[in-house]
Amino acid sequence: MRARCVVGQGSTLVALLPVSPGAGTRRRHRRRRNGRESGPEVVVAAGQAAAPGKILVVDDDAVLRRMVRFILLGEGYSVAAAGGGEQALAMLERERVDLMVLDVGLPGMDGYQLCRTVREKRFVMPVLFLSAHSQVDDTIAGFDAGGDDYLVKPFAPRELTMRVQAILQRQARAVAPPAEDALSVSGYTLEPAELSVRLPSGRTVQLTPTEQSVLRYLMVNAGQIITRDQLFRSAWPEGHDGDSNEIQVYIGRLRRKLEIDADNPCIATVRGLGYRFLKAAPGHPRTAAS
Repeated sequence: MRARCVVGQGSTLVALLPVSPGAGTRRRHRRRRNGRESGPEVVVAAGQAAAPGKILVVDDDAVLRRMVRFILLGEGYSVAAAGGGEQALAMLERERVDLMVLDVGLPGMDGYQLCRTVREKRFVMPVLFLSAHSQVDDTIAGFDAGGDDYLVKPFAPRELTMRVQAILQRQARAVAPPAEDALSVSGYTLEPAELSVRLPSGRTVQLTPTEQSVLRYLMVNAGQIITRDQLFRSAWPEGHDGDSNEIQVYIGRLRRKLEIDADNPCIATVRGLGYRFLKAAPGHPRTAAS
């Protein structure tokens, strides 16, 4: 048997999702009401282990919101839904969320504004943007707002579930590393378990999981020139659809969070090659970028 699923905006994408025994789901019909039988309902099979993670889907389009929720429930995730920014923030105040799937085109407080507010309030969770806009500038705006991934509509359900799985796996590695993974270089101390970095001044700033992955790779290889491709592969799973522009955005965000002196940066650009986390302590002369 098959269940029809529509995911998209404007020109919709229609995908047929197989629903069969052994696929972790079962199909059942609700009782007839007023002589009619309702459509099929997909539920987690009895005894099936749910996939880890609670996901909040934020979209003002009720149809798309239900479809995304339907897809993720089919994978065993716990899914909550909100129709706008204020409702989403209220839910985040009440309960823990492991991932927010966020539509960019929300009315009033749009997706970018909501993501910035989430970061300002220090809700620590990755954000996956959904958007009908596919230009590079749109993608960069999403990452610059604090997002961790960006998926263009319309999309295949399988692409959504693979992105969600990769983000949650990366999040799990970021927030639950061995204790010895705390790392200190040049007066900066990365605290993986807290998704934060302590600055030489003693001030602590919060990081997103992807910011932490990029910073950790630079700190582990302090003093060495790291190419954009190396950073990209360290921060995103194989098969991630993106380019080096994403690394530029994250480097910019890290610099804004870490720099004490903009003329004496801890993350130097090596023109034509990549980036280098400098080993010299803050206030000491640093090697100029070549």
